Amino acid sequence: MPMMMLLALMFAVAQEKPPAEQEEQQTVPVEPWPPSQDLRGLRPGFDPLHPVTPRPLDRGPLRISSNSLFHGLFGLLPMESAETLEEGRFEIGVTEDFSSGKLDVTTSDYFLRYDALLVETNLVARAGFQGDWELTVGVDASNLLEKNDDIILTRGGKVLIAEGRRSTTLGDLRLGAKKRILSIGTQGALGVGVGVKIPVSRQNEDLLSSGAVDFATTLLYSQEIGPFTLHVNVGAILPGDVQVFEEEVETRNALTFGTSVVYAFAAWGGLYGQVQGNQSLFEDSDDSIAILTDTVFTGHLGARVRLGSYVIDVSAGTGFGDQASELILTLGIRVPL
Repeated sequence: MPMMMLLALMFAVAQEKPPAEQEEQQTVPVEPWPPSQDLRGLRPGFDPLHPVTPRPLDRGPLRISSNSLFHGLFGLLPMESAETLEEGRFEIGVTEDFSSGKLDVTTSDYFLRYDALLVETNLVARAGFQGDWELTVGVDASNLLEKNDDIILTRGGKVLIAEGRRSTTLGDLRLGAKKRILSIGTQGALGVGVGVKIPVSRQNEDLLSSGAVDFATTLLYSQEIGPFTLHVNVGAILPGDVQVFEEEVETRNALTFGTSVVYAFAAWGGLYGQVQGNQSLFEDSDDSIAILTDTVFTGHLGARVRLGSYVIDVSAGTGFGDQASELILTLGIRVPL
C-alpha cells in the first residue's frame, strides 16, 4: 500500500505544468494599436457632393418672383408647396434671376420709357420646426441695368423717378413662415404662408425697393398624382406707403395666384411647367400710376436635378402682356446642412 501511494504521488507531480508554462497559456495575445498617423486615415473626410445623406428630390414649385416691370419694388411671395421641411432640417440656397422688360407709353397725363434688365441675387435660409412649421429668412442684392439711357416716368408733368446712376444695392430683408394645415386624401396637403418685406437700404434712383414694409399671405394646395404633382397658390399682398418715387404714389392691395405642374421623371430629376401672376399694385387714379394697372401673368418651363446633396433649378419664362417682364431666366442652387 505505501508503494502504491508513492507511485500515485509521483504521477500527479509529473502531470503538473511549470508555472511559466501555465502563465504562457493563460495570457491572451493583444493586438497593438495602429500608429497615430494611421488614426488620421481612419477619420471620414468631407465629401463636397454629399455634405449630408441625399434625400428624395422635393417636388415644390419653382421659386420665381419676377413678374412685372416694377416687381422688384414690392414683397411678392414666390410660389410654394403646401409641404414643409421636416423638423430639424435646414437648408440654404441662392437664386440668380434675370428679367428684362420694355414699355413706351405716352398719354396726355403720362410719359413712360422703360427698357431695362433687372439682375436679382436672392440668398435664402429655410428651417423646419415641430408642428409642420417652416421659417424662411432671405435677403436681396439687385441691380437695374438700363439698355437705353434712363428710365423715365412723368405724371402731370412731374417726374416720378429720380434721375441718377443705378447701382447694386442690398434692397430688402424678407421673413416668411409656412404651416402645413391638413392632409387631403393620401397624397394631398393644404397649407398657408405669410411673409414680410423689410427695406434694408434705399436709394430712390435705384428702383430696387419701395422703401416700405409689405405684408403678403397665400393659401397653398399640393396634390401628388403618380409622377405628377400639382400646386395651386392663391393669396394677397398688402403694400406699405411707397417712398421710392419723387412724388406721392398710392398703391392698393392686390391678389396673387399661380399654378405649377411637376413631372418627376426620376428620383434625381423633374420637369416643371408653371404659370403665375398678380394684380397690379397701382390703381386708376390721379394719385397712383394709372397706366400701370394691368394684371400680369408669366409662364415658365424649368428643370430640377439633384447632384449629390445639392439641388439645382434652371428655368426660362416670358410674360403675357406689355406690362409683364418679357424674358425671365433663373438659376438656383440649394444645399441642406
